[in-house]
Amino acid sequence: MLLRDLSRALSRTLLGFFAASLLWGCAPSRPEYVLGARLPTIHDDPNEVPALPTRTVPSQAVAPAPLPPLAEATATANTADARALAPSAPSSVAAVAPAEFWTRLRSGFAVPPLPVETVAEFHRAYGTRPDFLARATQRGAPYLPHIAQQLVQRNMPADLALLPVIESAFEPRALSPAAAAGVWQFIPETGRRYGLQRNWLRDDRRDVFAATNAALDYLGDLYRMFGNWHLALAGYNCGEGCVARALSQARAAGAGQDFTSISRWLPAETRAYVPRFIAVRDVVYNAPAFGLTLPAVDSSPRVVRISIDRDADLASIARASGMPLPELLNLNAGALRQVVTQGQSIWMPEHRAARLASGLQVKDDGSLAIMQLKPSQARANERLAAFAARHNTTAEQLRDINGIAPSLHVIQSGTLFVPLQSGEQAVPIQVSAWPALRMQGEEAVAARSSSHAADRDRALLAAHPHWVESGWTPGRLRTLGGKPKR
Repeated sequence: MLLRDLSRALSRTLLGFFAASLLWGCAPSRPEYVLGARLPTIHDDPNEVPALPTRTVPSQAVAPAPLPPLAEATATANTADARALAPSAPSSVAAVAPAEFWTRLRSGFAVPPLPVETVAEFHRAYGTRPDFLARATQRGAPYLPHIAQQLVQRNMPADLALLPVIESAFEPRALSPAAAAGVWQFIPETGRRYGLQRNWLRDDRRDVFAATNAALDYLGDLYRMFGNWHLALAGYNCGEGCVARALSQARAAGAGQDFTSISRWLPAETRAYVPRFIAVRDVVYNAPAFGLTLPAVDSSPRVVRISIDRDADLASIARASGMPLPELLNLNAGALRQVVTQGQSIWMPEHRAARLASGLQVKDDGSLAIMQLKPSQARANERLAAFAARHNTTAEQLRDINGIAPSLHVIQSGTLFVPLQSGEQAVPIQVSAWPALRMQGEEAVAARSSSHAADRDRALLAAHPHWVESGWTPGRLRTLGGKPKR
């Protein structure tokens, strides 16, 4: 409840602005294209920067052996955080070179370490599975430059960019049995609290860029509430009320108010969550020592937000911009269907956006139409194959366009998008006029997904008792040697 009373009126600070432009070699503001009949103009879309208080590192924190100490997380108690927010010389390039990304990111690691005995087992677990971290960071490569830049602008530790590794393994379409979604795994209520909207066409929790802003807002609020990044991370996992209660119980028992001291009053999942994050951070910091090869992260194709002034479908946008459709879909995972209605925004690399805008200017007579779909309402309990036959298409194509699982075959009710037929013209879509799509058995699919996750965890634990899975859904293995949560 206290979190709701926190001020959301956050101001841009000169330090954050200066640091972002120097540390990451690019302007902190994000250009936004507005697609129309004329070439768009680029204008600033500033991000609010929370004024985080000066951080201190608890005196009991020790560097995790045998890793070298983290240069920015080994200050003594009551010493101001000395993260490198102002490099000695500004970068002369427009973006950080791929080979330099991880070096720059490591220079901003600032979440204090935990006692060795708390993290050692997770070091061993992740250290013996560099393949998992390699895959997760590879999936995160398109998004990491944006996340890192946002952290610098907000004066927050750069290592928080790795939190999605343990939340979702950087899978933007991750959905837990508890209905947490996206790389940051927001549950619906917390998502609404931080401005992430949902309807039958899109879910902002799956939009990596929108969800990143919401997640960093939430983490910043938690830090202001507890004054400690370990406790903020614990709150992100189990909720601020959970941490507040643990602090009260620890205080009543005469225990300390740091994460290690209150751990006995936290859920088992949360007791493992913070050490797991620290272990992932440490393995990334010392990647060669753990046999981890990190992917090249290229921040030069800057991702920009495009405001759409007409209805569009993502396949047509991909063709018009020369961008592979899978890449466009990954950058826009918030789109539940392959449709973007007038007034909505999508994300694209800047050079693709410029090509799209130029094409629309030259061929605005309709020859470069970017909407080749139309809505159509299904009959009650109509089979997907029959609906496809009525619209001269295939069930497979309808699944791709409308995000329908392969195991669902009967339309309970609602609207699907279908390809326009020869000679047909797209008409403006009034979203409120079309009922949401409902498929028979979709609830059972979610339930089976939860059961499958638990079965897989039991099998993994039996075969590899020291493995740690990513932990991005409540049904997955959360603690070494423990039973999967149900």
